[in-house]
Amino acid sequence: MILLDSSYVETINDELLYSFDILLDSDGRTELIYDFPSEPWKVTWKRESAAFQYFCNSGKAVLFLLPDGEYQCDIVVTQQDLANAPAWLHLPTGNLLAVPASELIQYFPELETDMLVEIEVESGWYNISHLIKGNIQCFKGTPQATSFRNVHWDWTPN
Repeated sequence: MILLDSSYVETINDELLYSFDILLDSDGRTELIYDFPSEPWKVTWKRESAAFQYFCNSGKAVLFLLPDGEYQCDIVVTQQDLANAPAWLHLPTGNLLAVPASELIQYFPELETDMLVEIEVESGWYNISHLIKGNIQCFKGTPQATSFRNVHWDWTPN
């Protein structure tokens, strides 16, 4: 699942999508490994996924990587300060999109409304937590840093 402001969708280009595709293949189990036959996949993965990780860690997106399956969770804007949550998301338009990662890769830029969730919130910065009662919670606030940890590999919904 990827969360981002609708205004950042237009900044996603082929190079960034390719970086995202490589990011999703951390173990080198897809045909992408054949694009880099002369180096270890871990070296390739670190270099080639850096652009999408930077995109996320600069506050433009938050990525939760889930095991295969179907999930239900709510996105909740809360008044509770999420001080321990490491992810921060910038929503300059306040139009929050939630898109399954596989749908973004497969159908971009023709994302259809049944592939995503749109939520209107007040524009600004949101601290994002994914560990509270299986929900993704958002708290409007002010980040204290300029770089964040917005790629999460270890989330399993309750």
